Amino acid sequence: MTAVSEVLVRLGGTATFADLVAATSRRALARAVRSGDVVRLTRGVYGHPQLSADRSTALAHAGVLSHTSAALAWRLPLLGPPPKPHVTLPTHRKARPGPAAVLHWADLPAIDLRRGLTSLERTVVDCARILPFGEGLAVADAALATGRLTAEELRAAALRSRGRGRANAVRVAAMADPRSESFLESVLRSVAL
Repeated sequence: MTAVSEVLVRLGGTATFADLVAATSRRALARAVRSGDVVRLTRGVYGHPQLSADRSTALAHAGVLSHTSAALAWRLPLLGPPPKPHVTLPTHRKARPGPAAVLHWADLPAIDLRRGLTSLERTVVDCARILPFGEGLAVADAALATGRLTAEELRAAALRSRGRGRANAVRVAAMADPRSESFLESVLRSVAL
C-alpha cells in the first residue's frame, strides 16, 4: 500500500480526506497524522508538514497566496512581513473556517490556482493597491528588475484593476523603474516624487 505522505507529494502537498482515504485507508491516514507525517490543515484537508505556514493557510482556505504574502513568495522586498497571510479565494467560493488570514475574493486564472499564488503581475498590482505609495513602488521596482515583468505589462494590469486602491496602483505602475537598486532607494525616490 502507498504511504499517505507519498500520495500527498504526488498531489502537490495537499489533499482532501476523501482523496487520501481512496488512495490509502482511514487507518493509514490516522496513523500518518499521529506520527506527524501528515498535518490536518482544516476540516477535511490535509497537507505535507514541510509546507510553509502561509501556504498551509492558503490551502486550508482553498485559496491562493496573494498581496504581500505572494510578494514574499516571489521574493520581492517588503518593509516587514504581513501579520496575517493574505489569501485570495475564487469569487464563487465561500469562506470556510481555517487559520487566521486576510481574505480577498477575485476571479483567479487556473494557473494561479495550480501554482497556489497570484501571478507576479497581479501580486505587484495588489500590493500597490494596499501598501503606501513608497512601499508599493519598491515592490514594483523589484518586480521589474527581475525581468519577468515589463513596465508595459504592469501599467496595463494597473489600468485593468478596479475598486479601492486603483489610483495608487496606476500611479505606482507609472513611476516604477527597474533601475532602482534597493528598497530604500525606491522609498526615497517615492518621497522625491
